Amino acid sequence: MFMISLGSNLVFSDAGPRKLAKRGCTTLVAFLLLNITRDVLPDIAIALAGHADAFDVLGYDMLASDILGFAGFTFLFFAIIKYFQISPLATLLISLCMLTVNDLIPQLHLSSQFVSATLGNFFYADDYSCFPLLSWMIFPAIGYALASALRDIPDKDLFWKHVIAVCAIVLVAISVNMRKYGLNPLLIAASPVNDYITDFANVVLDAAIAWIWYGIFHFVYKRIRSARIKHIILCGSQAIMLFYMAQWILVGWIRSALVMLDLEGTNVLTTGTFITLIVVVTAAALPIGLFAQKQFASRVSKS
Repeated sequence: MFMISLGSNLVFSDAGPRKLAKRGCTTLVAFLLLNITRDVLPDIAIALAGHADAFDVLGYDMLASDILGFAGFTFLFFAIIKYFQISPLATLLISLCMLTVNDLIPQLHLSSQFVSATLGNFFYADDYSCFPLLSWMIFPAIGYALASALRDIPDKDLFWKHVIAVCAIVLVAISVNMRKYGLNPLLIAASPVNDYITDFANVVLDAAIAWIWYGIFHFVYKRIRSARIKHIILCGSQAIMLFYMAQWILVGWIRSALVMLDLEGTNVLTTGTFITLIVVVTAAALPIGLFAQKQFASRVSKS
């Protein structure tokens, strides 16, 4: 859903090719910083604590694909799309071709972790290729096409009613078809990306779920009367990258602490730790969002 939203937001943004390219480069720097602080530094700490095998995945942990890296490449991709003024429909067709190309590339077995992890940002090279550009671009392209159609429609309520109805029918139809072949739609929708992301049925399933959710949120948001609640939602959306990075850095260091204490397999401790993590991140969301909103407003006023 985040991927589809990313493409949708680019339609309503006034960002041109230059601004998108700058945003892409900034996001890629954040991606590298996240990998280093979330994985590389904890790996080194674990190794120094007596678990030398932590160095075995150092190359992957430094450069392996992540949703933040994919977002950076997406900004660069759409900078090109906007520069050449490529239509939303053509963009969607290009993303389908990218998905097909990804399926045609055989899985690689490279000796260099750094090379394999780097290539995994672009196509499915191995099991560390979680968000390759070729197979994931379909989702921002879907959002881009949907928002482009939505922008020019005067009756937004009627549009979303039709979207919800059609997507509900598609969701039921594809779920029934999956069950016919012994597949569990719920399991596939929540599955690890490496197992199903290049499956076209999974793309349709996820898109239908996302569009139904967006339609519901459209009607819910219209009925929110409190300006403060809307302000909180706005602030949270502006600071989403900070939330993401803070959450994963905490996860990385908590995981490393459990490994160093030989408690990684303790389910009760692990579950309690992550429940605590969720509470901490949620509690920190509002002040971080307010700070980000103030910084954003300050930059706008200066420009």
